[in-house]
Formats: sequence, structure tokens, C-alpha cells
Amino acid sequence: MEYSTFSIISAVVGFGVLVFLILEIYLFINEKKRRSIKLPSFQQEKLAKEQLAKGQVIVDKSTAIKKNNLVVASLIFVFLISFTTIAFLVTRNAARSSAESSVKIQKVESKGIMLFNDNWQLLTDQDAEQLVAGETIYIGIEKTRDENVTKARIRVNSDQWSSENETTEYNKDFNVFYITYTIKDSDIGLDIQAELYSQVAGWLTE
Repeated sequence: MEYSTFSIISAVVGFGVLVFLILEIYLFINEKKRRSIKLPSFQQEKLAKEQLAKGQVIVDKSTAIKKNNLVVASLIFVFLISFTTIAFLVTRNAARSSAESSVKIQKVESKGIMLFNDNWQLLTDQDAEQLVAGETIYIGIEKTRDENVTKARIRVNSDQWSSENETTEYNKDFNVFYITYTIKDSDIGLDIQAELYSQVAGWLTE
């Protein structure tokens, strides 16, 4: 299950606030108990109790300082956790945005190459510049009128031809041999080359 950035940040901040409130309630209860202590009313012990109370005040102040330090340390800890989480999410989203940025057609070295979306709509140069990773397109090369042309080969971001590049898939509406290609996350551009095959002349190069 994927969580949105807002949900994660809200959870972290909410947890920090909850910790802060718990500490505040704890300190408030302890301070209330301390204030509710009543000194005995015996006259003979009055002076001793007052001195003891003064000593107790000193102890309470020291304890309060320690607890206040604990609150401050807790808030700093929550702030650091929140800051680290937000920084991580921003970095990850930036990386994701970079990965999902438009894939540019670096160069098309063969004539007659056409690009289509998955609905067989012809892509203009501007449309092609908006392609992103994960999209599926059709890459076609226009067939000539030569009846001896029976297939084509199309390669993308590769310098070597292989049998896997060959295709006999044909769309008669656009008169193209074509392949189906899904744009990869690693594709920063599409270097496309295509050739037609003639049973008489072999692979037709420019």
C-alpha cells in the first residue's frame, strides 16, 4: 500500500504533538500532586516543616528543570524526525519526477518512421516530446510500393541489429510495418533506426 506524502508528514507531526501532550499532562499531574501536599499544623514542628518545605521547593525546581529539559529534548527529537522524513520525501519525489520527465526523441536516422500512441493516433514531434516512462507506443516504418518488400526491422537505443528487431506486423491503414515499444525508466531518449527488407535486394539501407 502506498501512502501519500501528506499522510506521512501528518502522521509524523501528529505523533510529535501526541508525545508533547502526554509529557505536558504528566508534568501537570505531578505538579498538582506536589502542590496538594499539606504540612502538619503542629506548632512545635512548624519551623522544621517550613525548612523542609523550602528544601522541597529546591528539589521541585531541580526536578522541573530536568523535566523541562526532557520536553525540549523530545521536541527537538520530533522536529529532527519530521525534518528528516520531509527531506527524504522531497528527494524521492524529485527523483521520481526526474524519472517521469519527458522522453525526447534524440534522433531518427531512417526515413519513413512514424510514431503512434496505443490508440493508433499518429504522434507529432510535439506529442513525441511529451512521452514518459511506462507509455506504450507503436513504432512503424512506411512500406514502399515494391511488392518484394515483405518485412522490416526496427531497433531502439541499440547499435547492433539482431533477429529480434525484425517484424512482419503490418498496419494497412497507415501502410507501416511496426513494433510495440514500452518506454523504460532508463530511456532518456529514443534513438530509432529502421530498414525495409526486399526479397530481391535484401535490407534496404539509405
